[in-house]
Amino acid sequence: MYTYLRAICKQYNLLDRIQLNSVVTELAWNATRNEWQATVITLKTRTTVRAKIVISAVGKVGTPDMSTLREVPGMETFRGEIMHTAQWDDSIPLIGKDIAVVGGGCSAAQLVPQLLLPSKTNGSGSVTQIIRSPHWVTPDPYLGKLLGLWNLCMPAITRSRLGARLTRFVLFSIYELLHFTFYRPHPNGGKLQRWLQRRLIRYLNQRAPEEYHSMLTPRYAVGCKRLILDPGWFDCLHDPRFRLHNFERTSVILDHGDQEVKVPTDVLILATGYSPGANLLSSMRIMGRDEADLHGLWTARGGPQGYLGVAMDQFPNLFFVYGPNSSVGHTSVLAGIENSINYILQIADPVLKGKVAALEVEEACMRWTRKVQLASRDSIWATGGCTNWYIDPNGWNSMIYPFSQVYNYYTSMSPDWNDWAVTYTKLGPSQPLRIRSRFPLWIVFIIMACLIPIGTQFVLKGAIREAIWFRPMRV
Repeated sequence: MYTYLRAICKQYNLLDRIQLNSVVTELAWNATRNEWQATVITLKTRTTVRAKIVISAVGKVGTPDMSTLREVPGMETFRGEIMHTAQWDDSIPLIGKDIAVVGGGCSAAQLVPQLLLPSKTNGSGSVTQIIRSPHWVTPDPYLGKLLGLWNLCMPAITRSRLGARLTRFVLFSIYELLHFTFYRPHPNGGKLQRWLQRRLIRYLNQRAPEEYHSMLTPRYAVGCKRLILDPGWFDCLHDPRFRLHNFERTSVILDHGDQEVKVPTDVLILATGYSPGANLLSSMRIMGRDEADLHGLWTARGGPQGYLGVAMDQFPNLFFVYGPNSSVGHTSVLAGIENSINYILQIADPVLKGKVAALEVEEACMRWTRKVQLASRDSIWATGGCTNWYIDPNGWNSMIYPFSQVYNYYTSMSPDWNDWAVTYTKLGPSQPLRIRSRFPLWIVFIIMACLIPIGTQFVLKGAIREAIWFRPMRV
């Protein structure tokens, strides 16, 4: 991954434009100059950088969630090593150690099989996993015969731009069907949920040890938490060096069959995810027009929000990549990020060309926020019977995009300039803003409806055989 990213930066001559080991602590809008002033602190200096446009791409999953440490019994006397999966420390020895993993999500499911490799826990080593709320687990469709077929065909198909785009469209369409089928209210949603739950429970019963079936069976709807694509986690639970325990937030013991147990631990690894709320620009003080404070405004309005996830009223020329309500639960987040980038480039273009001095979204931001929150009330994340990082304890959704990515693409095709207050330069009024028309939304859906069956027929034949109907475990 590092090699790829560095090659891209070199290809587009970006290496000399990247400043590392720097922290932006404050952004302040100068209305007189129509520009932002950013306070940047490095190891040796504190400087101010002026910019016509600021784009935040700090993301939401950079701060590990360490809150569970306060609730793990025995932490006050624990003298072993502690680390989070997001801050992995290769200097901590694992061979022959008793390792406890806290967490039952995607990170833990990927980590535990690796810890049980002979090279990691040879000798007397053991791995104990402590979970609070189990996730639904499905077979990874990219394993087995389908993976071999994929590796055989993809190099030839993706060699051309058309083949690569078609492949991506097919995969995108398959995942979008999940959104419409399981994530949104549907006339037959109850039947579809029960059908999928039966398939996933069958997979659990076939793969995981019987003593763990109860602990690993979720008590909420599929989709309420992120689905785990099984990377071999269920199979590794049969390893004699492994033990699984429940951990209740309100309890001071680890519960396994209603018995208090003591877990021998040399290394404690937290696979507890991130604190998304701690990453939404919380490390910066951002002052917009009329000294409006971004975080204060978010608090007053109920929570983080943004027009299409990319802009906020009272903050001209400030844009977000992977901002509020831009996460997804059913597909790759890269599609949404690309849509945001394409939209921002269109918005920023007249500023970069000197035609516009400032662009600020107006009351459309509030309209969009109301639309998002209304749609979130009926979503599987709010009604599925679980707690997740998408919806906060007050019922506010500041994280996940509640609509289809098709709709995301459609709304990002071109700006609706009626939603923006534009401050022109002297050059601007004589050169009208370029407007690219959007296809009517119904045309987009008709095109997808025609192409999806054609493109997915071949893929689904292998995928259904490999992943949905769940072959018995080979012994």
